[in-house]
Amino acid sequence: MLHAYGDDIEADFHEYYRLDIADVYTGALSPAKAFRLMLRLPAASRFIRAVAGPKAEWNASEYILAGILDTLANANWQRGGGKGRRPKPIPRPGKEVVETRYGAKPTRSNAEVLKYLDSLK
Repeated sequence: MLHAYGDDIEADFHEYYRLDIADVYTGALSPAKAFRLMLRLPAASRFIRAVAGPKAEWNASEYILAGILDTLANANWQRGGGKGRRPKPIPRPGKEVVETRYGAKPTRSNAEVLKYLDSLK
């Protein structure tokens, strides 16, 4: 772990515990205690964000708030009679936005479509 995330762990130990991870090598901090402390770092820590990836950028409160805002925007759009563009949801970290476009440029020619429809008769 220290080889891959040493800088993040060292910074987190200084910030959250006021400890130096180098104390593991001097014997002032046991490896078992350092490991237990590392596992209990908060979700906002550098180490947890590095391990968990982009999804760790937000905590539960932020996901809930984004859901509330999305719901409110959709409700207002519906109360307005659905005029204008449907509101887009707030982008979440770690989620790739895939937009489905209906009525996009057709992949078949008119002749191919007519031929297929004639085959159904």
